[in-house]
Amino acid sequence: MYQKPPDGGWGWIIVAASFFIQFLCYGSPLAVGVLYVEWLDVFDEGKGKTAWVGSLAAGVGLLASPLCSACVSSFGARPVAIFSGFLISGGIDIE
Repeated sequence: MYQKPPDGGWGWIIVAASFFIQFLCYGSPLAVGVLYVEWLDVFDEGKGKTAWVGSLAAGVGLLASPLCSACVSSFGARPVAIFSGFLISGGIDIE
């Protein structure tokens, strides 16, 4: 007997989207060592200034977690996710 999925069949799409989001969010700060060489060429700066990019990415992530948790507790997950998306998209540099 065929049963209709409780999620309407969207479960695997949500799983795949979640995988890619986790891959990008947690994978990119760990790939700083690979990107570092390219950043040296692109930004034409010294190694000292360019190394701050990876340090700030790791540090801000650790410091922003309690703030994000407090915002989710106060406002809910959906508004915080939408606001975060707008905030992140404002920082993307499209040439």
